[in-house]
Amino acid sequence: MRYTFSKRCLIGLVLSTLLPLASGAGAKEELLQPERSTYVGWKFQLSVPHSLVVKTRKPAEDFELYFFVRGSDPEDEALLKAYAGNFPRFPGEISPDASFEMIVLGDLKAASIIWKDQEGRFYRKVLVYLPKEFGIPQKVKFEYGQLSGDERGIADSIIESIKPVKD
Repeated sequence: MRYTFSKRCLIGLVLSTLLPLASGAGAKEELLQPERSTYVGWKFQLSVPHSLVVKTRKPAEDFELYFFVRGSDPEDEALLKAYAGNFPRFPGEISPDASFEMIVLGDLKAASIIWKDQEGRFYRKVLVYLPKEFGIPQKVKFEYGQLSGDERGIADSIIESIKPVKD
């Protein structure tokens, strides 16, 4: 009997075999995907690392604010901020060197703007369009600034995990 594997399948098979041997049993999931939980916001959900706490505010009936922070201390600076509503200020202030692109996150369309400052820190704003039949909110805006490469990876993984949730 002969088996045929794609390159992706073969690489996955090799990694799934070698990682537990190199790191000890059960370490594969920890290395590839840190512990995460599902956070449900206003008509959307996100996959958020356990190391972050999500703080919310609802200043008015037609929008909510979300702050993804590293601890429960109110003074902690947000790694990522989000707005759910129909009237986001987008793009707002951006660098002249920013790059803009339309992207797809799961089944959702989004506009993404990203740039890097002279110190090598990253900035990003993403406007995600929720399904029109949801009514309010129609949009979720994410933004971060002054993040290192590792922090950027965490913030981007949260943004890219967005899924619509119908009431």
